[in-house]
Amino acid sequence: MRKVTTNICNGKDKTQFFAYRAIIWRGSSLYLYQLDINFTHICMKRIVYLVLIVGIVCAGLLSRRVGWLPAGCGDGLWAMMMFCLWRVVFIRRRLWWVAFSSLVTCYCVEASQLIGWQWLVDLRHTLIGHLLLGQGFLLSDLVAYTIGIAIIFFITHSVGELLWLRRSTH
Repeated sequence: MRKVTTNICNGKDKTQFFAYRAIIWRGSSLYLYQLDINFTHICMKRIVYLVLIVGIVCAGLLSRRVGWLPAGCGDGLWAMMMFCLWRVVFIRRRLWWVAFSSLVTCYCVEASQLIGWQWLVDLRHTLIGHLLLGQGFLLSDLVAYTIGIAIIFFITHSVGELLWLRRSTH
């Protein structure tokens, strides 16, 4: 962060304040701590991940209609969608953190299928509940989640710089 000092009465354009992380008032001076990153870059990254989410959801729904794809393909795509969703929310986090968080989320959703609460069972019988929460616990789903997140992690890690998908993973 870069510290910028200015007097409150110097007539700065108010639109410039959106580029600052912290505005601190001390006496007659206003201290602005400017961000070092480009907001357009972050917005573009989020848009790319949102487009990826839509594409992955379409591919996942299509995978349920195609008979020649393995059953775990849809679970892997669901895990990839979870990775992209975590990435949209936590765009400044490192890729390994997003991968780990999305994998834990997938494992927790799969483990929740062992819970037999009636309201949760009723929710799983709806279309959206079935698509989001699944139907039964399978160890093969955990493997599919791990493979799906590994694939999207390595794609994002290796191709990310070309597509503005990541800032830094070092």
